[in-house]
Amino acid sequence: MVWIGTFRCHHTHPAFFGVHHFWGHNMMVFPRTVVKLNMHGKEPLIGSPNVAVFYNKDTYYERSKLSEDGDQCEFFQYSPALLREILAAHAPQHDTTTFPFTYTFLNRTNFVLQRALVDKLFNAPFSDELFVDETAVQLLEQVIIDSFAQRGQQKRQKQTTHRAHSALAHDTQLLLATHFDQPLSLQKLANQLFVSPYHLSRVFRQQTGCTLHHFLEQIRLRSAYERIGDYKNNLSQLALDVGYSTHSHFSDAFQRNFGFSPSHSHHTSLC
Repeated sequence: MVWIGTFRCHHTHPAFFGVHHFWGHNMMVFPRTVVKLNMHGKEPLIGSPNVAVFYNKDTYYERSKLSEDGDQCEFFQYSPALLREILAAHAPQHDTTTFPFTYTFLNRTNFVLQRALVDKLFNAPFSDELFVDETAVQLLEQVIIDSFAQRGQQKRQKQTTHRAHSALAHDTQLLLATHFDQPLSLQKLANQLFVSPYHLSRVFRQQTGCTLHHFLEQIRLRSAYERIGDYKNNLSQLALDVGYSTHSHFSDAFQRNFGFSPSHSHHTSLC
């Protein structure tokens, strides 16, 4: 019903570049690093810890390097019957054999759910097949529901306006995902994107369903989540490296976001 696995490809590996053909079916991917993806026939997207990316059978795509860490992610591949049933329940007007979108923004609940499940599977003895199946199904359903809810927040626009706004949101995500460790202000972002601060704030919120500040904070915290194992004895340096000015500010934000402190992150649990 569901296959769960990890993918790691350094940017120097020959397999990183070139055209790739996804021949499987119904795969939901959770990036751990930042990478640009160009899915043929679709708008390019920025893969980051803030999104889930969808692959349907016979998807052709190419990667572009944005991070020295290359392309690292976890994948959840679901049976066609399961996807069909969930889509029929929540979006019967759409084709129920394929994911209707190429990506969706990942809220805090779903981020923690998939990371905690992966941590249990790969870092501890774990053999409760029913629990894994049920959690994976819950994750798929929640992400699909959120995908449609996010698109419902976007007003209908003229095609030219939609393209311009979509391009601005894409460029903003790229800037935030590759410069999250630096001090950023609305004025500074707007200057780099050659738009007014008001226009940038309004369009980004309209296109993504979240504020610039929320998107930036999630990138910082989720990047820290991935790096904690390398900074066990120096969380103050980790805070600085992901863009926080103080350790206390970082710890407070981490605790508030994930429900546990950075020093106890290995105790992540599911129930």
